Amino acid sequence: MFNRRRFLGRAGVTGPAPRPPLPVTAARESAPTTTPDAGRARFTGRSGPLPALALVAVLVVLARPLIAALATAGSTLDGPERAFTGWTAPRGIVAAATASAFGGDLVQHGYAGASRILPVVFLVVVATVLTYGLTAVPLARRLKLSPPPA
Repeated sequence: MFNRRRFLGRAGVTGPAPRPPLPVTAARESAPTTTPDAGRARFTGRSGPLPALALVAVLVVLARPLIAALATAGSTLDGPERAFTGWTAPRGIVAAATASAFGGDLVQHGYAGASRILPVVFLVVVATVLTYGLTAVPLARRLKLSPPPA
């Protein structure tokens, strides 16, 4: 049976290989700054949920419909079916898992804004689930993809 420790010991490796540091970027080197002389903060790092909600709006209104339109081009779906596909979207688990897996490492290495990744991702997931969940049936009826209510 293969013994990893014994193999590594014979190869002269005494412990686990050190993890290489994440690359340094301009975002890491720039600290949040304020301009008291101008009377307003340029970037405080505490901008609240508005930028995340703007991201949700861009994803829901622009990004997802464009991606769906490109993905369904040349398919057998008709216009209303393509529009419905562009409006609704299964999303969340991959983004949440990725943010959970790497967010802590980015914070630990001092990347600016890294502590906001996880909350923003979960806000996007919750907001899009609510948006699509509350609007899917009315949109399907409007596009004549489902029967009217009885």
